[in-house]
Amino acid sequence: MAIPSTYETGYLGSRWKREGVMMLHIGNARNEVELYQPQTLRDDQPFFMGTDRDIAIVERSTSLASNTALTNVLSGTPVASETPANSLLISNKTASGDIVLFGLIGGTNSTALLRFDVSAGLTEFNEGNVDIDFRIQGASNANMFVVDAGTDTLAVGDAVLGGVFLWINPTSTMVVTSARGTAVSFAGATITDSSATGTKADVSWLQIGQVTYTAGTAVTYTRAASVRIVGAPVAAGSVTIGTAYALYVVAGNSRFDGDLVMSGAAADSVGGAATAAAIEVSDGTTKYYALDTRVATAGVITHTWNISAYTIASAAGNVETGWSFAAHTLNYTGTTQVTTGANTVQVNARTIAGDTATLTVDQANTMQLVAPTEGTNVTLTAASAIRIVDAGGTPTNQYGIFIENLTVGVTADYAIWVAGANAVRLGSAGTGTGLLEIAGTTSGIVTMTVAAAAGTWTVTLPTSGGTSGYQLETNGSGVTSWTAAGSLREYKTGVLLITDRRDALDKLLGTQVYSFHYRDGMGTGDKRTSYVGVMADEAPWVMHHEGGILNPINAFGYTVLAVQALHQENEELRRRVSELEARVVALRGA
Repeated sequence: MAIPSTYETGYLGSRWKREGVMMLHIGNARNEVELYQPQTLRDDQPFFMGTDRDIAIVERSTSLASNTALTNVLSGTPVASETPANSLLISNKTASGDIVLFGLIGGTNSTALLRFDVSAGLTEFNEGNVDIDFRIQGASNANMFVVDAGTDTLAVGDAVLGGVFLWINPTSTMVVTSARGTAVSFAGATITDSSATGTKADVSWLQIGQVTYTAGTAVTYTRAASVRIVGAPVAAGSVTIGTAYALYVVAGNSRFDGDLVMSGAAADSVGGAATAAAIEVSDGTTKYYALDTRVATAGVITHTWNISAYTIASAAGNVETGWSFAAHTLNYTGTTQVTTGANTVQVNARTIAGDTATLTVDQANTMQLVAPTEGTNVTLTAASAIRIVDAGGTPTNQYGIFIENLTVGVTADYAIWVAGANAVRLGSAGTGTGLLEIAGTTSGIVTMTVAAAAGTWTVTLPTSGGTSGYQLETNGSGVTSWTAAGSLREYKTGVLLITDRRDALDKLLGTQVYSFHYRDGMGTGDKRTSYVGVMADEAPWVMHHEGGILNPINAFGYTVLAVQALHQENEELRRRVSELEARVVALRGA
């Protein structure tokens, strides 16, 4: 051994230094071993650390078969695949001993950067939970796998994205093969259940748990979803996509226990048989329900319910309903009065608009119903487009149909319009008497019914114009009303007292009286009775309504005046008689 060029002493022991020569120093205070000059260990020559030489590092020059022990390096029956020649082997032979790599963070604290926890079978990065990022690079992508410890986020294929726990962006590195082009794929698998026999409530290959969002201050999320698909794939460049799906279930049933809400921009999609309908419920042959977006096509019904032909044995109790809402209970809690309608079915108003000011739509119906028709070998006893049955229960009021006040019609408002000569019938013979009630705004109720007696009666209203003035009259424009001569003073205007009673007596004395019968359909409608009366053209003073109808007011008024005139004349005669009698008595006394 050559003599060192320098020699130093101190409390740590002795240390030799010479350029180009490895100097070994064994300190007598710390038991230190210092190697000052890098040296080369030979192939297959282990480098040991620890009193018991528990740590071994060796470069294996030849391959080592799998699960093969290596003297002083790998003990027992190792668990490892074959290692090729010139492999570096690092081994901790201490039972449950870990291997930990440390770094000095901020020049102050040593921090475990990488730990191989043998007892837990765990490889742990950033054990100290400090801001130490981790990244795995690829050949052309520096961000194949990224962990941002400072924000507790990770990414695959890209840098982490703020506010996203796991961000996957394969677009820059993904290569589409001839078989598939899938960013994330879960292979099919066979899962063996080794637990006890019994029923498992839920078994799934992929499960997404329910997430809870919380915050210290008031925060509103317009929409929140456990899974969000932005859109279907889009073709670019030279790529052509036949049909793009945002979600594609190749086979098997799909189940939604919660609400299924479809909204957003209109787009055609098909369920069941392949048609151009937006949504279709079908058994593959018969379309049962279709929601169609082809509104620009003439004759297309946007919502259709189709019922396929079916066969059932005839029997008294066999009732087949094409469309039914099952009986159910709406349960209110509390006692606050409900002022809105509890509607089993509600169809709101449709607004019909046009792009010009000249369009006329002849009919617009919220609902159009057609009564059932007979098929082969069937007779329908009663066919109804609508049939309303008794609801049962004990409601305060029950209405078969309730029509609110209609006021917005420009020309007219009709609660019910029956076109043609079809009768509107109230009541049923042997079951119930027909009853019509007409309520006034300020008056009571006018009730019209029929007598509970055999026979039929016909009430024919008069035509417009010619019957004006009758007690059931029209106003000349077809509006019919019941009228009668009112006599209260508050009904009258221009009231003048008549003192010339002689004129009324002269009119009565100068009027001819005749016996006559009415023609068919004229007058009272009674052509058998022999009437005694006057002619309208000979007594215009007792007529009204263009001189053709007897005026009962004038008839009675002129009669009163004539009687008063006779009374006046009678009183004058009595006065004169009394005077004559007085003179006669006076003459006799003289």
